[in-house]
Amino acid sequence: MGGMILKDFIFMKKQIKFYLLVIGIYCVLCFYWDQPSLVVTMACVLSIMFPVQIFGWDESCNWQMMERILPVSSGKVVLARYLSAFLMSLASMGSAVLIMNVVYMVKGQPPAGDTMLFHLMVCAAVVLVETVMIPVIYRFGSANSRLMLVLIIGAVAAIVYLCGKVTGPLPVGELAGRLPYLIIGAAVICLAPSYLISIAVYRKKEY
Repeated sequence: MGGMILKDFIFMKKQIKFYLLVIGIYCVLCFYWDQPSLVVTMACVLSIMFPVQIFGWDESCNWQMMERILPVSSGKVVLARYLSAFLMSLASMGSAVLIMNVVYMVKGQPPAGDTMLFHLMVCAAVVLVETVMIPVIYRFGSANSRLMLVLIIGAVAAIVYLCGKVTGPLPVGELAGRLPYLIIGAAVICLAPSYLISIAVYRKKEY
């Protein structure tokens, strides 16, 4: 299983020039627009891209067929993919937080109050998105899943909008205070079902 995680990291190493270019552009924008938190936004986008890129690379070289003959259970194969995505996201988010704090120090500005809670919420939001993405990619493939993910996000946005129309305006201040805990809780709750669904889809998938 460790070898599978290492394989994913070796692939992502090939993309390091692209990521360094993106980081450089966002660092310039942070100073120019005086918005250090832009780096965290960039890290979120990159983190969400990781699973799609890894699956796409596997499909391009028919790695799924090789996985079937390895002496590794389906559960460990899927677990390796989850760990790869989460570790890459953790590295991306950790680098973004470090860069953001450096920008604050250089500009002589104190970080915002509840920065730790905010960072935990952002990491949990990325994990939550990935727990939805990975089973979808296993089922439909990296190419087809892009459209599926857009539809899922659109459906969630539509449900939230319709609920707001039915229930009326929500107490924004109270909701904002509870939002980090809601997102963190949702990420923890959805992780196990997502993993089990991915295993079931992987076992039925024919390559």
